[in-house]
Amino acid sequence: MRYLFWLFTFFISFLMIHRPINVAQFSLPERPGLLNETITPIQGMLVTVKEVSELAVVENLDVKMARLELAGKAADVMSAKSRFDAEFSADARYDWNKEEQASIVFGNKTITGNVDARLTKKIPLGTEVSLFFNEQRNSTDSAFASLNPNYESHTGIDVRQPLLENFFGFVDRGEVKIAKLALKSFKNETLNKIEASVFKAREAYWQYVRRIELAKLAEQNYQIAKQFLEITQQQFETGLKEEADLYAVEANLRKRTDNLLRAHLDAKLALNELKLQLHHENDFIPEESLTYQPMEVDFDKSMAGALDHRRDYQAELVTLEAQGVQVKMNKSRLWPSLDFVGTFGGNGLDRDQKNAPGKAFSFQEPHYAGAFELRMPLENREARARFQKAESDLGIAQLQLEKLMQQIYIEIENAYKTLNIKGEIVKQAAEIETLEQKKLEAEQAQFKVGRSSSKTIIDYQSDLVEAQIGKINTLTEYQIARDQMLLVQNQLLASLGLTDESAL
Repeated sequence: MRYLFWLFTFFISFLMIHRPINVAQFSLPERPGLLNETITPIQGMLVTVKEVSELAVVENLDVKMARLELAGKAADVMSAKSRFDAEFSADARYDWNKEEQASIVFGNKTITGNVDARLTKKIPLGTEVSLFFNEQRNSTDSAFASLNPNYESHTGIDVRQPLLENFFGFVDRGEVKIAKLALKSFKNETLNKIEASVFKAREAYWQYVRRIELAKLAEQNYQIAKQFLEITQQQFETGLKEEADLYAVEANLRKRTDNLLRAHLDAKLALNELKLQLHHENDFIPEESLTYQPMEVDFDKSMAGALDHRRDYQAELVTLEAQGVQVKMNKSRLWPSLDFVGTFGGNGLDRDQKNAPGKAFSFQEPHYAGAFELRMPLENREARARFQKAESDLGIAQLQLEKLMQQIYIEIENAYKTLNIKGEIVKQAAEIETLEQKKLEAEQAQFKVGRSSSKTIIDYQSDLVEAQIGKINTLTEYQIARDQMLLVQNQLLASLGLTDESAL
């Protein structure tokens, strides 16, 4: 009887432990409808990274704004040259006077008509030249007037030449030179903006490729997780797997679904970023994939030619030159103003209006005049303050140039080291992926014969996924590092076959 009791107790316990489970509750989760869309647009423009770069040069809004800013800066040169523009002035006056006079010599009534015309221009030597012409008609009721009415014409040339401050136009020419140097410097800055925009567009392209690759990987892992759940369900129905295995495998599938949803979203966002960089409404489909293409860089040569190619260094050199000109100009302003003023002209007087201008232009009745005008501020504090500030700015510009030189060398060295290390990481990532794949395949073989658990398989799948994601990310980082190496040398546009002039 005791034997039958223990047999009955074991049977009841077995039934309680292995009670029937409703397998239907472990049916495959439905695939979200959002995942029915394709990863890349069905209709889109196939583009390579080179074509993206060329589009950025033409369509990028930052590039367009940089070109407009450059055009505005060119207007500053025109503005500086305006000091040499010719100026025409004219006036006409009429005077009818019947005021009481102190002497009968002047008569009781005088009528005067006057026309003046003057053309003035400053030449680069600082000389201000004025050509003038004046014609006047006089009539009076005075009995003492010998010519009544009479016409008098004056013509000639006035000259003003600075001799100390602005010596022979030094300051005037300096202002124009500074404007030209500023334009030259701004051209380098504009090219840097264009190149930076191209770099951002290329980076957006590679990030879009990366997101597509990650989405494809997520889709692949989703299918693997789905198949694994189907296999586990079959094994559970035959009693080879426990209830906990089903929960773990279904949770794994739902995690892969979550990853796939995120990957689809990231791909859409990356596409929008690329469209933003290219200022384009149409969709794009990358024609290139992530591959490892080693980039050979001669570090010593890059360092030796760094200053020749870096536009910011060339711009700083131009700024330094402009600051030197500014110092000399402000030093010239310390001098007092001493100008020579001279006039040469002639007049013509006649009863007949037709004859007066001819006599004036014949210079038979010449007029010569010369003078020196001196203006000398006693304290001259404004000019001294400007000179001191210009000297200070020149010192700052020299230190900025020295700092920039050091920064350029560091940037090139950092880019070079980053490129090499990223290349090695790519190789390691490929090896890690291979090893993780072999590890998973070996464990799957054990799983088929019942010598491994679902949790181990899930963990090994996660390890492989992590390795695959790491490889994709590393390949993307290497592509960006290649572009960064070109960017720090200001060779990115040149690598596309674009010259500075064509890029502008």
